[in-house]
Amino acid sequence: LLVRLAYTLGLYLSMGGDALLAEDSVLYLGLGREFVAQGNFVRFYDGGRGFEPETERMPLYVIWLALHQWVSGISAPLFPALTQGALDALACVFIARTAMLLNPRLLLPAGLIAACNPTQFIVSAMILTDSLFFFFVCLMLYAAVRWLRGPAWRWALLLGLAVGLGVSTRVMLLPAVVALAILLPLAAAWLGRLRLTGIAHVLAFVAICAALQAPILARNLNRYDTAQLTSQGGAHSLLWVAPLVLEAVDGTPHAEGARRMYLRYETEIGGVESENPFTRSAQMTATARRAISELGVTATVKAWLIGGAINLFSPA
Repeated sequence: LLVRLAYTLGLYLSMGGDALLAEDSVLYLGLGREFVAQGNFVRFYDGGRGFEPETERMPLYVIWLALHQWVSGISAPLFPALTQGALDALACVFIARTAMLLNPRLLLPAGLIAACNPTQFIVSAMILTDSLFFFFVCLMLYAAVRWLRGPAWRWALLLGLAVGLGVSTRVMLLPAVVALAILLPLAAAWLGRLRLTGIAHVLAFVAICAALQAPILARNLNRYDTAQLTSQGGAHSLLWVAPLVLEAVDGTPHAEGARRMYLRYETEIGGVESENPFTRSAQMTATARRAISELGVTATVKAWLIGGAINLFSPA
């Protein structure tokens, strides 16, 4: 906690609040303000559209920011950055405790490495979903290992809460629900600890995850006729993934590549966008897939390896 407080406060005092912001931070802070003002998960659009449901992001991080804004009365980034630091310090405790369950000698080194891991404390000071999401992942792993060591209702319920809230923060955790529902019973059986109640534990864990997504799922089914949780996939594929592959081919800067991909998308849809954000997402994804296919497998692999190297060797 001291490491995180020192870093966040030092950054803020030396460089100001902008030092705690990244590309999407302004959007998240704005969504938090709208949540406080409107009491709903919405975004304001210019051009006469007004308020519309926010479909590109999951709601939990916005609610997290909205709580800070409601308590403090301002939308400055320092308050949530400090509480994210405290939450990330607790994540270090779960990392250490999980390591201890595997081998008691790993408790101290795992905890110290987590406490001093630059990626963790740097990201915890940024107004992004990463720190909150990472906390739920750490809690998920801890609960899963505790359940495997001794299947019990409290660990199954904690696991369901951790994974469900993680999905409510970032939808990318959704495959973990399926993976855990399959792998945990198999692992428990291999360890000779699977009983009938263990199956009930897994079903309860899945039910909790589903229940936590129910409000967003119901909204999307009723309003957009889709069972998808977010419509972010299309923009991500078109404006992030495809430009990175193009950059790997001929060095085109990412911003220029994103501009070209969006122009291609507008051309392919005839300049008329659907009012349904999930339809737009599907169209963007289709354009991105065609572009990536034309750029070739070699370029795709190269882009993936470059991204992997950056994430592994200089993640912060």
